[in-house]
Amino acid sequence: MSPSHRVMPLWLKAFGVRLAGLGGRCGIYSHMADEPLMPEDEEAGLEGPSAEAGEEEALLLSEEHLVCYITGKPRKKTPEELVRQEWAKKLVEEYGYPKEDIGIEVLIPMGRARKRADLVIYEHGKPHEIEHIRVVVEAKREDVKPEDKKRGVEQLKSYLAACPNAQWGLWVGRERFAFAVKTKAGKREFEQSTDIPRFNETAPRRLTFQDLIPAEGLKRELRRIHNYIYANQGLPKERAFHELLKLVFCKVHEERNKRATDPLDFDITPEERFTAKGKEALRKRIEKLFEGVKQEYPYIFEKDERIGLSDDVLAYAVMELRRYSFLRTRTDIKGAAYQEIVRENLRGDRGEFFTPDNVCRIAVRMGVETLIHHAQGQKDWTNIKVLDPAVGTGGFLRAFMNELRDYLMAREAGKHPNDEVREAYVMGVLREVCNRNLYGLDINPLLVRAAQMNLVMHGDGSSNVYHIPGGSLIPFDKMPREVQEKLPPGSVDLIVMNPPFGSGPGLKVDNPEILEEYELATYGLDPGRSRSGLPPEQLFIERAYQWLAPGGVLAIVLPDSILSNPGLQFIREWILEKFIVVASVDLPIETFVAFGGTGTQTSVLVLRKKTKEEVERAQYKEEEYEVFMAVPKTMGYDRRGNDLWKRDEEGKPLVGQRDDEVSEVPEVFSLWLRRELKQEAEEA
Repeated sequence: MSPSHRVMPLWLKAFGVRLAGLGGRCGIYSHMADEPLMPEDEEAGLEGPSAEAGEEEALLLSEEHLVCYITGKPRKKTPEELVRQEWAKKLVEEYGYPKEDIGIEVLIPMGRARKRADLVIYEHGKPHEIEHIRVVVEAKREDVKPEDKKRGVEQLKSYLAACPNAQWGLWVGRERFAFAVKTKAGKREFEQSTDIPRFNETAPRRLTFQDLIPAEGLKRELRRIHNYIYANQGLPKERAFHELLKLVFCKVHEERNKRATDPLDFDITPEERFTAKGKEALRKRIEKLFEGVKQEYPYIFEKDERIGLSDDVLAYAVMELRRYSFLRTRTDIKGAAYQEIVRENLRGDRGEFFTPDNVCRIAVRMGVETLIHHAQGQKDWTNIKVLDPAVGTGGFLRAFMNELRDYLMAREAGKHPNDEVREAYVMGVLREVCNRNLYGLDINPLLVRAAQMNLVMHGDGSSNVYHIPGGSLIPFDKMPREVQEKLPPGSVDLIVMNPPFGSGPGLKVDNPEILEEYELATYGLDPGRSRSGLPPEQLFIERAYQWLAPGGVLAIVLPDSILSNPGLQFIREWILEKFIVVASVDLPIETFVAFGGTGTQTSVLVLRKKTKEEVERAQYKEEEYEVFMAVPKTMGYDRRGNDLWKRDEEGKPLVGQRDDEVSEVPEVFSLWLRRELKQEAEEA
């Protein structure tokens, strides 16, 4: 692909803007050089596979095989095997059982039949024989129901009955069931329990904070709980999602406020799971936690708001979440899990499409680096006022927080006694910076609450996310008082956003009271004439301009029609009059299609608002400057959302090395911004 294949350079060249020369695997090209300007030996410095890709990648050997977590031997990769391996890992890393005590696909003699149990745990130190099996685990795909005749709970019970000394059983599929094997009047019976015991323990017990573990498989756990709420509570998906959020808030609230050795209230005993009296006691504890949550977050929850789950559904959800620590879980894992659950349950009908994480990251990094580069030492990551006026679930703000955290961790390296102290200090600074500088607005109150929770889990800034009835395009004086006070025109340093696209029913803005706020409604027309309506993404460009301080930066996802449609020439002229065009990154078509979004070709456009001096200078002198152009070809997944791996010289997939050229763009952009790529090209 060459620059002539793209429409973007044409509208820039028409106004005297000179294109920059940047080549490489990203598909970034130059008028200065035909060869890639990025040396092959620099590839190691690029951002690698996203940690949010999931825990399964560490097990993969090829596209067809994986490495068994227990034996270290290759096994065929199937959906069932992935679940089996996930639970093998859980038994070791979460429950503490030694690998040498675990058997995988163990033969269980049952009369003439010989069945295989997914996982068994033998008595510690004993030979791997059927009489030494103490725990049997059946791990099924998420679509397998417990009542399934062949693969359901009854299958587990039959294995337990065939193992003479088995004491515990666990079945995991669409739901999760634990059983204790009891002998009564000489007959073995199976009593439901909340869990199987940990290594060296005889039964599940009340947990303390010290017992909690990071939630490596959080995505699957949250999905299982949400599906249970949805199926058993009779709530719409979005309401089921928000009931789940309340419980996550309770969990985080208790973790922050309990001492390490105190018994946790967000826990459950077998009696509380399976008896009416026990469930009543559990509800009282959880409701008390929720009262604390409402006091801590009055801007998220109403005073009279309650947990709207039945006793049985509440007990199940607590049982599933009890052993995990949200504070100890890596932010990338929390973010990936949260985004997937949100994407599945809060699909918008107003042109809203949730933005992939790598797109959020490149917009944030390129926007911040542009701002810092041109601020001449006046700005760094800690004093940038950031706004997303179409915040959705908070993806862009979360990306900023993650980048800010990395910046702070690097800044504080070597200053603290150990990593734990450094981490605690950094989280305190991050909370203070985000509460002061991070802002989000949205027309959808459900998305506002989802964004607030997203920020809570990542360090905070949640108090600055506001619901705007009528949306962020309404006149400034019609916005909530707090928004008017905290976000007056000309006060924001960086705006990152993916505005709603389209001009269909309910999307095109045709309210005269709103349109009169925008120059674009009349720009390029004869005096006295005006446009009767404009799509929201076009008006959001001008609204961002109004909010930005001189020299402020806008990083925005836009449909390519704005950059190429002959009928939208007036918008391009207006952009070039008001902004310096810093960069354009053409996004692969898979960007939104893979998750049910738009098939519209889109780009990330980075614009810097002209200062007063630059505006005046442009009146007397034709502008000519370089613009960074990138055409990454891959997103890390295909159109169906399947993983996309890099390939070696023979075309074999390098499993675990995600083919994600979008994520490579910021590193190349940073080199270009510092003029290092140009220097390399001239030297070559």
